[in-house]
Amino acid sequence: MSKKRRSVSGSQKTKSQTDPDVPDQNTENIINDVV
Repeated sequence: MSKKRRSVSGSQKTKSQTDPDVPDQNTENIINDVV
């Protein structure tokens, strides 16, 4: 389910999983998913 939420970020949806190249916005999304 968290992956679908990350998809909202856009082209970074795939990289948002764990890549360090993702912008801070995706990082915040990941934190929200964990919470």
